[in-house]
Amino acid sequence: MKVNNIMEKGNMVVSNTEPLINQIKPSKKIKDKVYITYNICETCNLNCLFCCINDTYHGYKAISKKNSDIILNQIKNKYIIDTIFIMANEPTTQPDLANHIIKYAITNNIKIKIVSNGFASINIYQKMLSDINPKCINKITISLDSMNEKIHNHIRNNDKSFFNTIRTINYLKNNGYNIRIQMTICDINYNTIIDSVKELNSNYNITNFAFHCMSVSDRAIKNGLKHLSAFKWRKLVTDLFNLKHDLKKIEEFSVPIVAMTENELLRLYFGNNRKLLDSFKERKPLKLCPAINGNNIYLKADDDDVYISKCQILFDNIGNYSFKFDYSKTCFNKNTKNNDYNIIKKSKTLCPVIFTELNSEKDFEQDENGNKLYYVCRVLLANEKDLDF
Repeated sequence: MKVNNIMEKGNMVVSNTEPLINQIKPSKKIKDKVYITYNICETCNLNCLFCCINDTYHGYKAISKKNSDIILNQIKNKYIIDTIFIMANEPTTQPDLANHIIKYAITNNIKIKIVSNGFASINIYQKMLSDINPKCINKITISLDSMNEKIHNHIRNNDKSFFNTIRTINYLKNNGYNIRIQMTICDINYNTIIDSVKELNSNYNITNFAFHCMSVSDRAIKNGLKHLSAFKWRKLVTDLFNLKHDLKKIEEFSVPIVAMTENELLRLYFGNNRKLLDSFKERKPLKLCPAINGNNIYLKADDDDVYISKCQILFDNIGNYSFKFDYSKTCFNKNTKNNDYNIIKKSKTLCPVIFTELNSEKDFEQDENGNKLYYVCRVLLANEKDLDF
């Protein structure tokens, strides 16, 4: 693959993002304002081939409305909750609970966002969104991996998924909800993404998009799906942002990247501090992690167990949690044996779990010309910051 044009551009501009070295402050506390990704249940109505949620977390448990209030109030008493992002596994499997949490957020002046696979019947969406003004929901993200029906259905492992998802998109758009389409990209839908974006923008008036490079999970590997190489991902991102200017009324184009050139590392991570870059290349521990003092927290909750973490990769795929909620004492207790900070501070890479996440023995890929792309943490570009070339 020819990648020289990508490597020569090599300078990404990330809106509203300081170099990582300027963001890291010695503190064990999460910043006062937090953005919560809230997994309210284990249940899902699909069994997608690539799902990054750990296999052990596909089950039957959910949290009660009462306990959800207890947990959110505990967090709210300590931090300012800016946003609750209901990720469920799939919120439409618990429509009453999702409705309750949406109303909790609205009542407490908290932004509310939802992600759904679009598969449930319309009456389920009506139940989940009952008595809620569409303007009060900041965003509903619907997963659609390709406008090629056969490919989307294959990835989602259900022959009705495409039909149901398009139906849901039309229903939500027609009823005034702010819709974003999220595409998870792997080897089999890679070549359909550009045309799919064009069609969604032109025929369905979709103006908000998010694109994700598929995580490597046991399920994806078992089902024969391949993670994109760093260079294929970079080429697609370049093509997407070239396309962006030809689309109509684009409001959001979110692309969390997973690999950077050396120059981008120097500027975006190390604030042009060459000594820090050299330390990284020599694999000396840097103790740099945007999650440690970041404002993202990941919350998994059911009536038996509640966990909070600052790192989604650790959270979903490795199973190390910073805090566990004690229902009997109504408080969070730090897991001293198995917590994020201890793992991160020992790391000799920019992400201590990137090898596991990408099923790789090294944290970079190298092309035939010797160019390297280093894998880095997606949190640097989290919270829907835009990325432009």
